[in-house]
This record gives sequence, structure tokens and C-alpha cells, in this order.
Amino acid sequence: MSVLGSVTLGTGSDGLLELVATTSANGSGASVWRARQTSSGDQWAVGWQSLGQPGRGDPNWVSVVQEQPSGCLEAFVIDGKDEAVWHSWQTDPDQGWSEWDLLGNPGGNHVSWPVAVTQLPDNRVLAVAPADGSVWHVSSPQPGPSAFW
Repeated sequence: MSVLGSVTLGTGSDGLLELVATTSANGSGASVWRARQTSSGDQWAVGWQSLGQPGRGDPNWVSVVQEQPSGCLEAFVIDGKDEAVWHSWQTDPDQGWSEWDLLGNPGGNHVSWPVAVTQLPDNRVLAVAPADGSVWHVSSPQPGPSAFW
């Protein structure tokens, strides 16, 4: 049986809401999921769609869904087994998502708290994570979601 872990909410470029949630389960059931509104108000798509398993397959904290200047959303997750930060992004606004990409363990340490994310004035993304009593950060080398951090 899966147990809901954490949930966060983002707004797509079309103004519709998108929920991203983690589940934990014994065995291979842990995953990251998404649900999306089909119209403004209370209309939601039927069922949840899997975004897969980042890292070693134990997503325990989805930190944020950040909207990029391109209109794409980007999700940041901490995997409970490797305690590293992973991210995935929409490949097109309001469409499918990329595979999970490893941002790593800040300074080689384990991340134990959610990641904070912000958009810099030049549209690059800055992610901040606490680890080993310190605050660590990484920023994308170019505007928008990217696997190249």
C-alpha cells in the first residue's frame, strides 16, 4: 500500500493548477505523481500520472514546482535512500516531463530538508539546500530548466 508523502502545487502557463506528490511504499511502489486541472475551477483529470522514481527509488520530499520563463514547470525532489536532490521538468509547457536528473549531494553531504528554489533576474534557476549544518546552492548555467547544472 502506498502512503502519501508530500504534495506541492504549481501553476502552468495556461493558468491551470498542477499537483506533484510523492508516495512511499514497501518495495517498488514509491514514486512521484502528478495531477492536472483540465479547466479552471474544480475540474481535474481522472487519475494521477506517474513521473517515475528519482534516484534509488524512494522519493520522500517534493520541495517545489517552479514555473520557468518558458512556461514549463520544474519539480525538485529529495530521494530518501541517497538523500540527494533530483529534478525533472516539463519538456513543453503543460505537456510531458523529462526523466529525473541528479543535482547531487551538496558538498558530498546528505540533504535532510526541502530544497528552496527561486528565479534569478537573468532567468536562471537557483536551488538552495541545507546539508550538514550548512546552506548549499547550485544555479543553472542558462535560463530555463536544464539537465546541465
